[in-house]
Amino acid sequence: MKTVVCYGDSNTWGFIPKVEIIEWSNNRFAFDTRWTGVMQRKLGADFRVEEEGLNGRTTMFDDPLDERRNGLSYVDVCMLSKMPVDLVVIMLGTNDVKEHLAKTAYCIAKGVGRIIERIQKGGYGPFGAAPEILVVAPAHLDERIADAWPGAEFGAGCLKKDAQLGALYAKISKESGTHFLNAARFITVSPDDCVHLSADAHAVLGEHIAEKVRHILG
Repeated sequence: MKTVVCYGDSNTWGFIPKVEIIEWSNNRFAFDTRWTGVMQRKLGADFRVEEEGLNGRTTMFDDPLDERRNGLSYVDVCMLSKMPVDLVVIMLGTNDVKEHLAKTAYCIAKGVGRIIERIQKGGYGPFGAAPEILVVAPAHLDERIADAWPGAEFGAGCLKKDAQLGALYAKISKESGTHFLNAARFITVSPDDCVHLSADAHAVLGEHIAEKVRHILG
């Protein structure tokens, strides 16, 4: 059985887009609806999909509003708990574009690169080898985010940085010898909150990633 770890943020956790701010703790799509669940169904019993989604997770930056969200600081623990890991899907960066974090798109892509480096050097794959890695550039924020409830947190400049991530991630992936998929080419976020994926988008994303995983792992 092949183990696939999906390392991401709220769009891996399965946050349901809503027009108004709500209590988020139970605001989660069922596993079968989340793209990870769709991928598990498509891949079948020969694969085990391990979810590692966290609301607000960044690539490698400490968020002064919540110190638990740094993706780089947790990735080794995650890999150790799941090993041996055959493939890691990394889909992060949306939270990094928030104004209060003050990071450029270049720095955000470098954050993904740091996570890749940690995974490749950790010996977390079968027999101590490096797992395969699939870098997924996330769907773009909706251009109307300033008028949606997450707009206050994402702030000025988020759309410009977000638009640059796909090309920068492709470059980081090529340099690190990993695999790449740009989710923005086939899904969009919900206009309800301009950040999160609808159930339909989860279904499409899960199918695309499942196809890519089969291609990588055979």
